[in-house]
Amino acid sequence: MDQIAHSKAGQESVGAVFEVYKKKGKSDHYLMKPLLSGAKDWERELVPELEDGFAEIRRKLRCLMKCRQLLLEQIRHIERLALSAKCGE
Repeated sequence: MDQIAHSKAGQESVGAVFEVYKKKGKSDHYLMKPLLSGAKDWERELVPELEDGFAEIRRKLRCLMKCRQLLLEQIRHIERLALSAKCGE
């Protein structure tokens, strides 16, 4: 069975899938069953190991984004303090 997919440019392609939505679990891991559906035998061996690595990357990225958010909040707070100190002179 040939799969028909649409690339981001809207082009139709037969036999290749450019992007397929996979539901992520509650943790940083994607659910194995959807990841393994339609996978070839050699892919089935690699997916769990690779997904563990990608989950760790997603966890670290989430931590970095939280740090970025907190730093930006601190910058805004310091700017407000500096502005109010300047206006109070």
